[in-house]
Amino acid sequence: MDNDKTYQLLVDKMHEVAAIPTQEVGNFTIAYKKLVPFLKYYPWKSAIILSFISVSLLYLIFGTFLVKVASMLQFGF
Repeated sequence: MDNDKTYQLLVDKMHEVAAIPTQEVGNFTIAYKKLVPFLKYYPWKSAIILSFISVSLLYLIFGTFLVKVASMLQFGF
């Protein structure tokens, strides 16, 4: 009988540790739940899209200076 109680305590503890609560990110939870499956199942497609968007934003912010920095870095390597 003591073994059954110990086993039940072990199972209860395992369920307590293994239970993962749902992820919440405040006001962005809806966007998070829509974006994460896309990033999970299409990682390369997501990386290409996100890199294109980030480079476009950097070009809008820094303009042609970004091209000069990229050329200088390519020359260095």
